[in-house]
Amino acid sequence: MKNSSVFTILFSFLFVCFASYGFCKKSNEAIEYTQNGHINWTTGIIQAKGVGTPLKKSSGNASVSNMKILSDSKNNARHNMLKIIQNVRIDSIKKARNYATINDSVAKQLEEIIYKARENETMRKYMSDGTVEVYLQLSLYGGFAQLFLPEEIKQIESIKQIAVGGNNSSSQPSKTSDLKNYTGLVVDTTGIAVNPAMALRLLDEDGKEVYGSAFASREFAVQKGMSGYLKDLNAAKKNSRVGNHPLSVKGLRTTGPGNSDIIISNADASILRSSSEHLAFLKKCKVIIVLD
Repeated sequence: MKNSSVFTILFSFLFVCFASYGFCKKSNEAIEYTQNGHINWTTGIIQAKGVGTPLKKSSGNASVSNMKILSDSKNNARHNMLKIIQNVRIDSIKKARNYATINDSVAKQLEEIIYKARENETMRKYMSDGTVEVYLQLSLYGGFAQLFLPEEIKQIESIKQIAVGGNNSSSQPSKTSDLKNYTGLVVDTTGIAVNPAMALRLLDEDGKEVYGSAFASREFAVQKGMSGYLKDLNAAKKNSRVGNHPLSVKGLRTTGPGNSDIIISNADASILRSSSEHLAFLKKCKVIIVLD
């Protein structure tokens, strides 16, 4: 009886893990769940579920009926995809709906992007009552990013090597002298509530921008986003996005109504500003934010 109870508890835990989060091995991914899908900020994929149900009165042609159900399920998924996209945070203030609802051109282009969303056919389900369940997927990068990323993010052709702040021989000389060797930036925000956004900002304690639209080149922001998001600090430090020797700093708190902009200490901001070398990896968006 005791063994049976233990088994029941274990089974229940596994069921919750699989049902709520897909697979336990994906626990390091930053996934924002919605009613009919999710936004995976780690992979940059939006997924929406759609359901199609059979008509009460069949046409008699099973093939035509099945095609109609499948078509209905995809249209339902597109409808749900639009709802999810409308709530995608572009920055700490605006969401995608703030652009699509006031700009007919953006709305039309978004409609075309959603219509081209691909189905993950391995997840398609046929129910015993004839209902069909499908999952469409859309990337936050590429055409979607080009459409919604702020215009302030421009193409940066080259980085000029300039001295910043003159001869600085004060705090943390060993760390600043090695700055040229850093290959990326990891921001640890565990312990504070951060909402992922496509165009985040990093600021120092005085509110001065350390990373944002002026630092990222549009080419790289469109290709892979201004930053990556993970839920494991060690995994972030080993991620290829930030190279083999990333600089790691601690996020102190968020600012802005959307809680997407992150404040780091003046000391860490000074390390970044001590050399223009950091502009090279910021330009290429070699930044990862570590969430709880």
